[in-house]
Amino acid sequence: MPWPKASPSPAKTRNTNNPKSEAAEAPPLPPKINLRKSSPQNGIHFILAWHSGGAFGRARSSAMLKRMKVARLFLLMGLACVAVTGVLAADAKSEVLAVMRMQQEAWNRGDLDGFMEGYEKSAAITFVGKTVARGYDGLVERYRRTYGDREKMGTLSFSELEFRPLGEESAFLIGRFELKRSEAGGGDASGRFTVVFQKSEKGWRIVHDHTSAD
Repeated sequence: MPWPKASPSPAKTRNTNNPKSEAAEAPPLPPKINLRKSSPQNGIHFILAWHSGGAFGRARSSAMLKRMKVARLFLLMGLACVAVTGVLAADAKSEVLAVMRMQQEAWNRGDLDGFMEGYEKSAAITFVGKTVARGYDGLVERYRRTYGDREKMGTLSFSELEFRPLGEESAFLIGRFELKRSEAGGGDASGRFTVVFQKSEKGWRIVHDHTSAD
């Protein structure tokens, strides 16, 4: 016998009379962000908009903003420290080179006492050459013994100066010296030196001198 035909199930129809029911079916989407305009602000706004659905999202957004502000603060502080360090190093280099110019000018006018003003007047300073002289008085004695008159002093020049900071109050300088003298004064001389400077109440002064002749 023929089977009875099954009655078709009623098709689901959209309830156009109740828009609230349709809206409740689909979850809300985050605000549209124009990502074609690439910028840090757009990226941040997109992340915040995506996570801003409710109190938890707002708390995460607030924490993220705080972390970004702290990171930016540390970055600015780091840049400021680098800038200050650069300025201090530039000032130190300028003052150290000024001491070297002062020594050269004093030497070339025969003023040994003026030349010695570039050294720290301390018993702790040292000079290393063929022998070791210790203390300011010992260094003065060495210079007077070796360069006792104007002819022995000749004409002094410094070159190839390289400055290196060791901290806020110390630095070293390497360079080359040339001494032009008559045969009676001992003849020409040249060599290299390394001097260590330290900042004191009177400014930058040499606390260690290592000079080697060619």
